[in-house]
Amino acid sequence: MIVNLISALKTLKARYGDDFVLTMAPETFFVQLGHQYYGTGTWGGQDPRAGAYLPVIHAMRDDLTLLHVQDYSSGPVMGLDSQYHSMGGADFHHVPPAEVVKTLHCLTKKTNCGSYATHGTWPALRGLMTWSINWDRYANWEFQRTFDGCFG
Repeated sequence: MIVNLISALKTLKARYGDDFVLTMAPETFFVQLGHQYYGTGTWGGQDPRAGAYLPVIHAMRDDLTLLHVQDYSSGPVMGLDSQYHSMGGADFHHVPPAEVVKTLHCLTKKTNCGSYATHGTWPALRGLMTWSINWDRYANWEFQRTFDGCFG
């Protein structure tokens, strides 16, 4: 099945060329758990879907426009440091809104980049994704209030 998906993606990319935008947004279960459990896993008998995106990502690595692993609805995940990290902690991509604003400025204006060197700027960037507008309402519209002014 995976080889058919890879073949189809490569066929589409070849047909539409450089204008073809290919993005992937798999959940942590399908990516990060592959480090720990890919296939039968180190301890065997694990869910065979763990890490299922890894062969597709690897095969399409030169053709991907954007890969953004979705880190929601996830249990603890083992990092490359062999430690388990849980959602909401500093080591599990817990980023304050001010850091995201700095990142947006880096990507759109090449300011506030720190030591990171971008491969260009994207002043036409027009949005961010939030998992749930309902959670934003619950959080007193923090997402909307923080990022609304970032896009002109």
